[in-house]
Amino acid sequence: MAEAMQLRLLGNLEIRRSGNLVTGFVSNKVQALLCYLAVTGRPHLRPVLAGLLWGELPEASAQNGLRQALTNLRQLVGPHVNITREDVAFNLNIPYQLDVQAFEECVAGAQVQSTKTGPGIERLEEAVALYRGDFLEGFYVHHAPAFEDWALAQHARLHELAVQALHALAAHHAQLGQPGRAAAIDFTTRLLALEPWREEAHRQLMLLLAAGGQRGAALAQYETCRRLLAEELGVEPSEEIRETYARLVRGELPPDMALIPVEQQRAPREVGECPYRCLSAFREQDARFFFGREGLAGRLVEAVERGSKGSGPAMVCIVGSSGSGKSSAAFAGLLPRLRRGGDWLSRDLRPGAQPFHALTHALLGVLSPTLGITERLVETRKLADALAGGEFALLDKNR
Repeated sequence: MAEAMQLRLLGNLEIRRSGNLVTGFVSNKVQALLCYLAVTGRPHLRPVLAGLLWGELPEASAQNGLRQALTNLRQLVGPHVNITREDVAFNLNIPYQLDVQAFEECVAGAQVQSTKTGPGIERLEEAVALYRGDFLEGFYVHHAPAFEDWALAQHARLHELAVQALHALAAHHAQLGQPGRAAAIDFTTRLLALEPWREEAHRQLMLLLAAGGQRGAALAQYETCRRLLAEELGVEPSEEIRETYARLVRGELPPDMALIPVEQQRAPREVGECPYRCLSAFREQDARFFFGREGLAGRLVEAVERGSKGSGPAMVCIVGSSGSGKSSAAFAGLLPRLRRGGDWLSRDLRPGAQPFHALTHALLGVLSPTLGITERLVETRKLADALAGGEFALLDKNR
């Protein structure tokens, strides 16, 4: 019988078999591959996995990197990964524990229970107990932008579920009065550890502390809130929290001890849009702030339109020294004018070490927007090789 595997991805990464920490991974990419297979829970084609973690390398090198990683995985986790000539998958038929999966099941169970018998507090408490920290906290994989994008998406999704669970738990226990106060303080504190800029959580923690006779701690909590908002956002606390602070200074205890339900949280305060881009290039949405380069923008529009009609060069290049405003001229000068004058599609990219790969991946997003991630990665490789060989006509087949 195969040894059970335990994967803890919420917080610092831990991979164990029968309780023993698995060591011997030749690189972080091997661990990343195992995490991706476990979380997605389905087979993936080899070219997709090669592109996910070794996409910036030539295809042969990427495939070799994947082969070495799979050899390492086979040695360390054995039958927990199914490997064929075509695809790779995490084996769901052998005993395993995945905290991400358990966390999501607890949250989903609480949601189902809330529609039937109540708020599902016990399931939410199970969920937040599993949430030791954000997804793959402190774990990095260099030169694997596709994996980093996926990991960031998982981080944001799971983080939001945890925030909502903590908010619901804090609200529930706060409404119980004195018997639930300690738990409400604990859940609110954990919520602020995840999102320290939440003013309503700072205010409710102040109220909870004051109600428990900890007036000094409540006043100190306001100072913590004020300092964080000033340092992180450059704003002052809201009028509501300032009023709560003033009443606590006077020795008054506001009567409302209930936390604000998640659906009733205030929208972020608008602080206005700053047109100053510092050393960053102007973007297309900054066009109304971009001026002084109208002549250049007009010449660029004329050159692009001539090329599209076949009466001029097919490619238009903007040449200039670093920091001279090339990107700003393209994004804030050229693109808005083109959109006003016709039905244009645009895509921006950075060529990197594999310019044809980057170009085809960007173009497929416009030419074939319905392709899934697997099909897009496969087609990207195929078209990149075709472009490198001068077969530009292949792009038209993907419209």
